[in-house]
Amino acid sequence: MLKNVLHTPLMHRAWLRARSAVALGALAMVLLLQACSVAQPSWIEAPLVADGSTTGAGYAPHGTSLPVSEGASAQLKFSYATLPDGALTKLNVDTDNTVATVGHDSYTLDAGKVVRARLVLYVDKVTTSGYIAIFGAYQAGGADCFAHEGTAPACDLQLASAVGGRATDADRPTQPLRITERGFYSFDVTELVKHRLAQGVESMLRVEAAQDTDGSYGSFEFASSEQPVGQARVLHQAQLLITLESLAGISSRPYASTSVRQSSTDPTVAAQDFRQNENLWLGGAAGDRAYALLQPQPLEVGFPLRQVLFSTGSMAGKQSLVMHVNGPVLDQTTPQPQVQVYGRRRFNVSGQVVRSWNDGWAEPPGADLIATAALDRSAPRQTVVADTTDRYIDTLASAYNGNRNQDFAAAVTTNVQSPITLDSSRNTRTGHAPRFITVIKPEKDVWRSPFDFDKDDSTHALSLCLQYTGSAGTCHSALSLRARLGQPFTSSGRVIVIGPWADTAAGGHVPYAADIDLALPQSGASAQVPADLGPQSLSGDMASYIGYGIHEARANRVVGTYRGIVSMTGHNLRTAIDFENLPLPLPSLSGPARVETAPGTTVVAVGAGAPQPFVLAVADPVGQNIDDTTRWIITSSNPADTLPSEIQQSEGSVAFAVTFSGLGARTLTVTSKGDASVTATFAVNVLQGARQGQSISFTTSPPAFAKVGGTYLAAAKGGGSGLPVIYSLDTAGSTLGACTVAANGAVVFTGAGTCSIQADQAGNAAYSAAAQVRQSFTVGSASFSGPTVPSGGGGSSGPASASLSGGGATCQFDASATRYTAANAAPPGQGAPQGMFEFRLVGCTPGATVTITTHWPQAVSAFAKYGKASGQAASASFFAPSNLVISGSTVRFDVTDGQLGDDDWTANGVILDPVMPLAAAPGAAQAIPTLGEWGLLLLTLLVGALAWRMARF
Repeated sequence: MLKNVLHTPLMHRAWLRARSAVALGALAMVLLLQACSVAQPSWIEAPLVADGSTTGAGYAPHGTSLPVSEGASAQLKFSYATLPDGALTKLNVDTDNTVATVGHDSYTLDAGKVVRARLVLYVDKVTTSGYIAIFGAYQAGGADCFAHEGTAPACDLQLASAVGGRATDADRPTQPLRITERGFYSFDVTELVKHRLAQGVESMLRVEAAQDTDGSYGSFEFASSEQPVGQARVLHQAQLLITLESLAGISSRPYASTSVRQSSTDPTVAAQDFRQNENLWLGGAAGDRAYALLQPQPLEVGFPLRQVLFSTGSMAGKQSLVMHVNGPVLDQTTPQPQVQVYGRRRFNVSGQVVRSWNDGWAEPPGADLIATAALDRSAPRQTVVADTTDRYIDTLASAYNGNRNQDFAAAVTTNVQSPITLDSSRNTRTGHAPRFITVIKPEKDVWRSPFDFDKDDSTHALSLCLQYTGSAGTCHSALSLRARLGQPFTSSGRVIVIGPWADTAAGGHVPYAADIDLALPQSGASAQVPADLGPQSLSGDMASYIGYGIHEARANRVVGTYRGIVSMTGHNLRTAIDFENLPLPLPSLSGPARVETAPGTTVVAVGAGAPQPFVLAVADPVGQNIDDTTRWIITSSNPADTLPSEIQQSEGSVAFAVTFSGLGARTLTVTSKGDASVTATFAVNVLQGARQGQSISFTTSPPAFAKVGGTYLAAAKGGGSGLPVIYSLDTAGSTLGACTVAANGAVVFTGAGTCSIQADQAGNAAYSAAAQVRQSFTVGSASFSGPTVPSGGGGSSGPASASLSGGGATCQFDASATRYTAANAAPPGQGAPQGMFEFRLVGCTPGATVTITTHWPQAVSAFAKYGKASGQAASASFFAPSNLVISGSTVRFDVTDGQLGDDDWTANGVILDPVMPLAAAPGAAQAIPTLGEWGLLLLTLLVGALAWRMARF
């Protein structure tokens, strides 16, 4: 339930400064009303001291509501202790307005003095619209028939408030008042109050449902004294407001309040500051003493006070302090338990500040006791009233005469041994803060201008003016407000002003100071309105606005339309403010989930005009930018990213630019500036763009017949990075010692075998490293060595070598086709004990003659070549090489490319020539043939040679 009572009028600056203190003495109020030309009621509050309900189940005290229906009634009891009856304390001012003295006056309270009496009920729930009936119930003989709230009333007589039974409008006593909605309703009970005074009875009021014209009964729930009303300063409980002839009443809260305490078990309590506490503490036990300090609004000496008294002249008055004890009296032993009120100096001014029991406090002497009020041990909660009149008027006169500030406060304690507590002004659950009820009886006529008290509470015609600050004073009889969920109904700095106006005889109007309530729905769509925003929070052009301000009315979290009912205490003046709670916009983000930076950088910008931009889309049924909820803040979980500071967008979509700084995943979040709960997210991964590839290709080819001692400058073309191609030896693919390779591609052939060159090109930010490429070739030699392979004849393996000369610069042994091997055949009677040397020469100049020199491990006696004796020969034969020279173990001979000795008989630079040293076969006594005998030898060996040749190839 949202009940928001706007209790403090917003007057101009002088009014604001004083009214914000909320605890004005009677004379201070008169002064302020004069300065501001503000009308106010003159009724006097008779405080509620007991309430309960009676249903078919019986009497129920201490409930949070008072149900009234055909079968249920409410029971109410009010104290008349605040009404003057008998002696009054009087402040006398001499005719020169220089000296004030204290004297006495009298006022007889009787039925004839009652001008008007109003019962104010707060309707918290209307189940069925209808009427009520109000009765004054009493006991014959005048005894109190409702002595304790905890006990059901026992009243045997009653008197209806109106003829016909249906209670009437307090403003129009002849008209029945129908209850249709929540809020304050004020009923005329003048005759019931007069009857109580005339008969001298302790009557109470009973509220029942009255029969409607169709025979039905209304059903309602009224606020009780137990009902939590939130941060409300005005009472929602039943109130009895009585207008008395020639008197004016003012009800106000303390200007300041706190407690001082000591504890016999916890020494730290004596050092605590209780100014912000929701309870005021009282305690009477030794070592556990506690006082509540209450200070009325002080009046300053000098012009304001003297001006007031000059205008009003002498006046009599009465002041009562009304307090609400919010817990039971646990002490059951102390006789006559009571609240005790002591007069003391102010406690919140320089030099007199009281912060705690240990800081600035001293217990008052007994002589300062100014009032007591009895406590009821049987009540779980109770209202007590103490009379502070004499001390208040005394300090006022002393301040005036001494030309100093009024110095008065009340220190309230108890004689019971267990602590009790009072509601303070900071209690957020009730409206039961202490209040000073002041009644004044002026000698001069102050009922009209400049003070404008409403003497009989019916002189002024009242109206309600609804407006905004900044609206040039334009009044509306009703307002329509709309806001999105959780948002304020007014723009920043603007205040909704509810202004009660009192019409004047001259045709104008002045503000009317009465308590205002704004009743809002208790469930579903409603508004959240901080209650009791005092005028101290206002500034600027508020000096020109008079009324009750709603600063921060916000829509709750339910969509819908509803009405807020504006009502006031004492008068049945009502209006409505129509509210609409609008849905919130719903955002979403879209865009590329993957973003790549340029190669080599970690920053990338995606513009709003990119082919695939980031987009904020908003679904907004309202379709308008009416508040900050459609202002969007977009952030990244990576704080280095750059995004728009703010985007305004309602229904629709808008692209936006983003600059990502740094690689990796991040989350973009869009949040409503007006409501941080309205968000959407989008995940983005920023990756570094892949570097471009590059490749290497050799632009040179190695020599066809690389030869030991030769060189080669390798060259290759690299990729787009422009970095140099670096060359190195592929050791895994090269024969050890075959070549050396420099980084610039210079190759030196150092040994026979395979030479493999590898080429590399590094990468940079834009290009990855090129794949390695290789160039392999064979390095030949003009020499060859190896172990012989004996093939019989008594030979044994040993080191052998061969070398060549001539044939051209590149003529060389083909290492892959050159070897020492066993001879599978030999000429008849001959053997090849040292095996044979089978060689292939390549890279020779076509047709060139090459000299071959061989070294064998053993001496050589004969040497033969096996091959085709002519280019047309169909088969091979043994014959002597050309220019054969045998010297011990060294054999030298010539072979010409394409001639005898070259098995391919082609002048192509390739020479094939298997040769072997010979020796007599073991066991044969055969002379080595002379040169003339070679033909016979070859003829005799044709068959054997052919077989060997076939085995070889």
